[in-house]
Amino acid sequence: MVAEEDKKLVAYALGFTFEVNRRKHCMSIAIAVLQEFSRKGLGTQLLSELIEKGKAKGITRFELDVSVNNPIAINLYKKMGFVIEGERQQSFLIDGEFDNDYIMAKII
Repeated sequence: MVAEEDKKLVAYALGFTFEVNRRKHCMSIAIAVLQEFSRKGLGTQLLSELIEKGKAKGITRFELDVSVNNPIAINLYKKMGFVIEGERQQSFLIDGEFDNDYIMAKII
């Protein structure tokens, strides 16, 4: 799913499901919102729609990764019922600097 303004992509949300039997109930989520469009409800709207579509397909576990240095996204995910399950060290490389990420999940 995407959000556009004046034909410019400003946000997206993707959900990836698994073919392996033991993981068919899971969806891995990737979501991004341009900084100047954050805190306008786009992330909440896209994530809500993605979760509803997943639930309709029998998904009961939604999971994602987020930089530990992204409090706006972390707050969104917590608001949507995600919990931090763990932290990975040096999992992102951003502008030549390593960054940790949280593994977060929402169970239906």
